[in-house]
Amino acid sequence: MNLDSVCASLRAAADRLAACTAEEKNRALSGVASSIDASRAEILEANARDVARARSTGMTEALIARLALTDEGLTDITGALGTLVAQT
Repeated sequence: MNLDSVCASLRAAADRLAACTAEEKNRALSGVASSIDASRAEILEANARDVARARSTGMTEALIARLALTDEGLTDITGALGTLVAQT
């Protein structure tokens, strides 16, 4: 999948999301948080490979620090999604 097709998919999803009710959006956000939790190990393993590849290609440590995920970071992301759900 190339960047142009990813962007086109995101634009289409944004249009569909704009037409959703708050309840539907909240279900989607909760689903994303649940998926992150269920896939936590796989996400961290894939991210470790990405970080290793970034280092091997000479990416700066400042950019690698932005790329790197931790278990705590994933918890922060899922917590933020929960906060968004709770606000509506």
